[in-house]
Amino acid sequence: MNKVFSVFLVLGLATPCFAQPETLPELVAWAKQELPRIEKVSGYTALFTAVEEINGNTKTSKALVKVRHEPFSVYMLYFAPPFDRGREVMYRKDAGNRFWVKEHGRKVVFLSINSPLVKRHTRYPITDFGIANLAKKLIEVGEKEQYTPGITTKRTRVSVEGEVCNKFTIERQSLKVVLYVDEEHNFPVRYDCWRGGKLIESYSYSKIKITTFSDKDFDTRNPEYHFRR
Repeated sequence: MNKVFSVFLVLGLATPCFAQPETLPELVAWAKQELPRIEKVSGYTALFTAVEEINGNTKTSKALVKVRHEPFSVYMLYFAPPFDRGREVMYRKDAGNRFWVKEHGRKVVFLSINSPLVKRHTRYPITDFGIANLAKKLIEVGEKEQYTPGITTKRTRVSVEGEVCNKFTIERQSLKVVLYVDEEHNFPVRYDCWRGGKLIESYSYSKIKITTFSDKDFDTRNPEYHFRR
């Protein structure tokens, strides 16, 4: 699969003061304008769902997540699939290229973000997680790909789980990306990528709540977590 194509199409952000994009070049320009606004959001919680093809197998994961933009920090508590239930993951920018993982009933481990163990569970490193990083990828890679011959973009307005969204369908030969942007927060809430009619990866955010975190929320010593147990 062309991962570059899938990554740069992950983000489409809506804002009342900016005309809705209709083409890929317009999406790139849109993301450039929106990135500063996204980065000003202190943080958010969400229910995160990922469907990924990994080593020929399709895996669906669900987790409650906390994301803080500055300093960049991520906390994830998995509740699906059953064998991942209770897994906790934490990353802080000051940890460099490593992060903490606590499996239920096991000791905490401190892994490299590019560890082969990580690649068994997900397609991307935790440092790529979150809305602001997706916007940066769109800008970086979209500028190179936006004028590739054969790319088509279509926008419609739909309802997803009760949320009104702008749906962008972007196609190039056998690849198709569909992303949804909710009108409440102006965030991407779902992203699907197909190749040859087969779903390769899907990422969705629901129950999004904008909030402000303290350092305690990203501290393995926090008694609400299980890293020290």
